[in-house]
Amino acid sequence: MQSCSSALCVLILLITTFTAGSESAVSTVKVKLNETAALPCYERCPGLVRWTEFSKHSDTLAECDQTSCRSVKEGYQMIHDQYLKGDLSLIITDADFTKRGWYTCQCGTSEVCDVWLQVEDTPQPEKRPEDKGDIDGPSHGGQQGWVPALVVVLVLVAVAVVGGWYWFRGRSMKSSDQEENQE
Repeated sequence: MQSCSSALCVLILLITTFTAGSESAVSTVKVKLNETAALPCYERCPGLVRWTEFSKHSDTLAECDQTSCRSVKEGYQMIHDQYLKGDLSLIITDADFTKRGWYTCQCGTSEVCDVWLQVEDTPQPEKRPEDKGDIDGPSHGGQQGWVPALVVVLVLVAVAVVGGWYWFRGRSMKSSDQEENQE
């Protein structure tokens, strides 16, 4: 019985680890050349929030605190009302190829969001709901919604196999013990 409890603990640990990791997946934002991009980040932050390019953490693009927001570099902004509600998104006006790349949002000294900005030269065709076989995944930041479900199913199968093996082994041991006692 203790083996089944251990298997259950392992299952809970694996499910928690994989589902927590998938929720914090990196977002990708695709925008057409010279259009406005909104890099999403949703997190409550009681202090200073600042956006930087990933490779240049010392160069702040825009920042907010409890009293106001300011654009440090032209073409980048945050909205104070949204900040107060936990929406720390960065607005990039007139996105061009020089603005593509990784962006990081920090709350105090902690990184809370990493977003990849992809600038496209040609417009993407709109996807219709009746289109089948959407291999690009959902349109909410590029996260693959099926990945956590697949991980959970695989973990459940593995736990069922291991649990079944322990159960069968335990019954086999009891049978052999009973046969020895009868002799």
